[in-house]
Amino acid sequence: EMSIGLGASALSSITGTGGPLLLFPMWMLWEPQVEMKKLVGISVPFSATMATVSGISALTFGCVDMGLALPMMLLSTGCGLGGGALMERMGDSSLRLGIGVLLVLIGVVLAARTVAEMI
Repeated sequence: EMSIGLGASALSSITGTGGPLLLFPMWMLWEPQVEMKKLVGISVPFSATMATVSGISALTFGCVDMGLALPMMLLSTGCGLGGGALMERMGDSSLRLGIGVLLVLIGVVLAARTVAEMI
């Protein structure tokens, strides 16, 4: 499990894609029967750590647009709390399907953008 986390965090840092985008598929390939609540529970501190380090780095070495950052922080907090409440109501198979569909949609959008830029 540690190797999955280390690999996903390294790839997320290098590519700038964010934790769960790589962590979920990697973990689900490694352990197909993983409970989605466990996976989401692991990804929250994973993402929070990456966001905190990124925020500190931006404040230290760059310029942060606080007019944009503060509303995003509030929206992210609200969505996290709402998502947690929704996750508690959903069954594991519904949660797995929802996350899978979301990841596929993200992949399709990223692939379409890349192809469009290449043309």
